[in-house]
Amino acid sequence: MINILDKMSSRKIELVKILSSETRYFSVKELSEQLNISNKTLVRTVELLKEDMQSWTSNVEILDKNILGYCLCQLDGFSIKEIEVYYYKDSIIYQVIDELFHNKFVDIKTFANERYLSYTVVYTNIVEIRELISDFSLELELNKKIHIKGTEMQIRYFYFSFYWNILGGVEWPFRFYDKQNAFEYIEIIETFYSRELSVSETEFFLYWIGTIFNRVHLMKKSVDCSQFHLYKGAYNELEKMLRPKLLSKNFAADSVDEEVLFIYLILFGFQPRRTYGEQDQTQIRTELNKNIESIVASYWMREFYGNFSVNLTISEQITLYTNLVIQHFRLMVFRGGGDFFENQNLFIPECDPSMELLLKNAVKTIASELFQIDQIKNLNLDRKLIESYYKQELYDLLTSDYRMGSIKVAIISQFGEKINQHLKNIVISKTNVKIEFCSFTDADVDLIISNRSYSEIIQKKNSQAELIIWNDTPTELDKKKVTEVLKKISNQRQYSVFLEALNTTVEEAIN
Repeated sequence: MINILDKMSSRKIELVKILSSETRYFSVKELSEQLNISNKTLVRTVELLKEDMQSWTSNVEILDKNILGYCLCQLDGFSIKEIEVYYYKDSIIYQVIDELFHNKFVDIKTFANERYLSYTVVYTNIVEIRELISDFSLELELNKKIHIKGTEMQIRYFYFSFYWNILGGVEWPFRFYDKQNAFEYIEIIETFYSRELSVSETEFFLYWIGTIFNRVHLMKKSVDCSQFHLYKGAYNELEKMLRPKLLSKNFAADSVDEEVLFIYLILFGFQPRRTYGEQDQTQIRTELNKNIESIVASYWMREFYGNFSVNLTISEQITLYTNLVIQHFRLMVFRGGGDFFENQNLFIPECDPSMELLLKNAVKTIASELFQIDQIKNLNLDRKLIESYYKQELYDLLTSDYRMGSIKVAIISQFGEKINQHLKNIVISKTNVKIEFCSFTDADVDLIISNRSYSEIIQKKNSQAELIIWNDTPTELDKKKVTEVLKKISNQRQYSVFLEALNTTVEEAIN
């Protein structure tokens, strides 16, 4: 994600993250080494952070013990995100962009004088904004009245991306549109998706609605979606629900069609990725298979089968194709945002370096072949961002429960089944990989956990199985060991599955 903070604010946030990572005291030396600053600077940073905390309602404070160091006292409701929002909103870049969005920015001199800042400091930050929005195919014109120049679609996309990634639903930034009024559109979105939205999804789309209505209210700007008119006819039900509502909100009659289409582009482009192995009730469009995002997805599937010797189930093929269509659609409609969305909705657990290298190079191989095709090359897609999506897609596909199988774990305890169930719950909580419990004598057991080093275990366990001896009541160190071993087994399994899936020629090229 982008960083619009000054050095001190960034350091304070990092300090809070370190202190909140464990419930113990951290020495000055330990903290200064982790933050790569002097002891004197560390002490000063803590003092400034304490001063900031006095103005917060957040349930957190720093405990100071001269000998032991510093400890963060966290009460119920503590959230690092709220602290991040505090510092983001205090930054010059945030305040300039917020005033531009709300049409309150007069000029640099006025902005600087109101905040007792120098003209040069404000101007330097505004230059950084120019670089930031260029990724969205936008320009910042530094004339007498500063304004963002570009298409209304991209301007809205930038403001939405900015607020969502900075605030993330913690606060409502849209001063001229009441959040409660936005909820009437959530029901329409849920009808469109044929399911109930999660809390985070609801907030996500509320921010989009707030962005649209604020722009229409303040700037009297209608969006132009003429280049996407080929999608008309794909959202008749959505149009029936949205059109009367927008007309009742004083949207110009000649702009409603474009606004409905814009909302459709948002709903289709930002729908969640499908998960491999889950039944999906939402049907992808079949009438638009000749559109460019479908063509690119087909090319991708062709390259995949050319590089991987793996047979996909029908369900996997549908999920993969659907995800590819959605991802390419979004990248073609909404340009830029890589610095904002690089890590959004993407989750790849820390892999073994060998697996990471295989994954990275396999993605580059597929992407390089795709971007040689004129139809794809001419789209000018964000190569870095699209490769991150490809990486996630390959990882999810080839490491799904269906392909990975389960890790077989045997737990030995003399305290009975009730205690055993508690121990099983501990093991399950230490990994996101599917766990199957079995007997320690099973030929394919992966991990044996016991509270005693019984000779029978040593004699009968297979040579491949890992062995952990933990305490009758597992300690934090015991649990950490379980986590490490499960991760090791999972990484080995992932590498094996991935290597087996690669074609020999591709494997040789990667090596």
